[in-house]
Amino acid sequence: MKKRKKIFIIIPLILVLIIPIVFLFFFGGYAVYENVSYGEGNEEVVDIYIPHSAKNNEVNGCVLFIHGGSWSSGDKKDKSLMCGLVANKGYVTATLNYTLFSEETADSYNVWIVMEQISKAFLKIQQFCAEKGVNVTMGATSGYSAGGHLAMLYAYSQAEKPPFKMAFTASLAGPADFSNELWGDLYLGIASRLSGEDLSGKSQEEIALIANSFAPVNFITESAPPTLLAYGGRDELVLAKNGESVLKKCQQLGVECEYLLFKNSSHSMITDVHMRVKHDKLLIQYCRTYFGY
Repeated sequence: MKKRKKIFIIIPLILVLIIPIVFLFFFGGYAVYENVSYGEGNEEVVDIYIPHSAKNNEVNGCVLFIHGGSWSSGDKKDKSLMCGLVANKGYVTATLNYTLFSEETADSYNVWIVMEQISKAFLKIQQFCAEKGVNVTMGATSGYSAGGHLAMLYAYSQAEKPPFKMAFTASLAGPADFSNELWGDLYLGIASRLSGEDLSGKSQEEIALIANSFAPVNFITESAPPTLLAYGGRDELVLAKNGESVLKKCQQLGVECEYLLFKNSSHSMITDVHMRVKHDKLLIQYCRTYFGY
């Protein structure tokens, strides 16, 4: 019975991963433009996916997917599958590389540098698409893990920066609440990394003040864009309480927010296959609803 139970779990997982790849390979209804420079840095490049149908639209929405990796690793290619899936539904998509924390960037890195890069990427996407005869008039951010944090922080704190309206934001397992009790031993390191400061000599109150300055939940206002959240019930790295904090704040302020709990998933968010399917369908629904087509 145990062997049969494993088969029933593994087969749906394989189908969820393989079928979209096969579909994209044979039926890709979009063009991909890789490594388009949006700035002068070697890392400042973006891949842009333009649906063939986009030229027929007076308006187009663009979902910018942001990769994870603890703000120190990862690559835009990590989000290429999601870009293809959403582009096949008729929406412009993109995935960018951005400055990562490392020994080389430690003295100059902070999270607000990445916020500026996202703004530059959105502007370049709009300009590049215009050259291809496609009018991009709306944007959205989506990300996983650290990318989810960046997606929410940008949508909540930088909404006036892109050259168009931010229609919504979506986050898979994204850090959102930098309360000390949620992060334990990781708290000081994360606060130091994202602030670009050595906080080891600071008091707990000073560290908390700095950490709160880049916590997405603290930037939610009544005008915040609709939000799609998903967290793993067994995620020991980014606790689901991060999502609960965002949901509570959105509900208090009357902001549209959908919260999904992958009860059996760790940080990888792959165990609950049916919930991942539900999430991806909801993401497309958000595109339809908030892009308006």
